[in-house]
This record gives sequence, structure tokens and C-alpha cells, in this order.
Amino acid sequence: MLMVNNVQYDEDADMWLNQLQNAGDREYMGFEVAANYHIIPTFIIGSNDTFIKRNNISNPEIYLVDVPRHKLMLMAGYDLNDRFRVQTNMEHNANRYSTPYGTGSPGFPLFNASVGIKVWKWFSIEGGVNNIFDKNFTLTEGFYEPERVFYSNLVYKR
Repeated sequence: MLMVNNVQYDEDADMWLNQLQNAGDREYMGFEVAANYHIIPTFIIGSNDTFIKRNNISNPEIYLVDVPRHKLMLMAGYDLNDRFRVQTNMEHNANRYSTPYGTGSPGFPLFNASVGIKVWKWFSIEGGVNNIFDKNFTLTEGFYEPERVFYSNLVYKR
């Protein structure tokens, strides 16, 4: 990232505006592996692991931000005749850099659950909770993400 300090002059604020621009060479390498298994026709378990390694070739002293090196997801779901569905999952994010000068945000696990009920032909109602255990976590230094979140959806699927 390169900070350009003279993008445009703001006469009201009496200052030059700045802008971050991509500059230099970076290297990105990684892989993703996923597997699902039906224990019985109505019950499925699954996992997904993502790994990414990033190098700042032009300026190694400037850290690349916002992406964890590892992200692991585990899930279990039960689906009864396409009428009722319940799913739980766990997501673990490894630590990440949140500033270019090396400040990090620690890794964290999240647990989520959802339920869906088909109510009529192409319509279903879904509801769930993300971050069940109210984990306090940051993706960017000093800015906490929402804690426990409840949601509901009306779904049209034809």
C-alpha cells in the first residue's frame, strides 16, 4: 500500500486529501480443503480448512492486513424431508495483522446455529443466532465486531 497525500485539495477543510493505493509486488499462496459426509441420509457433517501465505516482496517491513493465515470451519446439519432443517457450525479464525505496522488481532472461534422450516411450496422461514457464546473479537485493531446476533429470513426458493 502506498499513501498518496495530494489526491485533491479540500478547500473547506483547508487540507490535501489522501488515498491508499496498491503499489509494489506481493505474493499470495494457499489452498482450501473441504469434506462432507452423510452419516445417515438426513444427517451431514462437514469441514473446511483454508490456508493462505502472503509475502510483501517490495516492502517486507509493511505487513499485509485483514486475512488470517488459517480459517477452519466445522458443521453438522439435519434435514428432514426438505421441510425442516437445523444446522450448527464452528468457525475458527487464526490471528491476523490489522495494521501495516504489525499490530495484530488475536484468533477467535465463533459458534453459530440456524433452523429452517418450509411453510408452503416455495416459501420457508429461517432463523438463527451467530456468535452463540457472545465472543468479544476484533478483525481490525480497536473495532469490535457485533457480539451475539439473532436473525430471521423469509426465503422464496423455486
